[in-house]
Amino acid sequence: MREKKQNEDIWIQQIFEAAQASSGGVVRRSCKSVEKYASYAKLKAAADDRGFRVVRVGEQYVISCKRELVLDVK
Repeated sequence: MREKKQNEDIWIQQIFEAAQASSGGVVRRSCKSVEKYASYAKLKAAADDRGFRVVRVGEQYVISCKRELVLDVK
């Protein structure tokens, strides 16, 4: 079980080490891959720790890697 948690943590960490995340961009991951390699709860907690916002758009989680207000514009 400990190895699974370590693998989940590494997978989540790699998301936030991506070039787009490091430059304040947007990172997308499919809902299926998030549930396969970690969980939405872990992804959300990691984003919250960084002050980022996660939204679900269709079958993808979209992470805004900026500590700015995200508005839903209609």
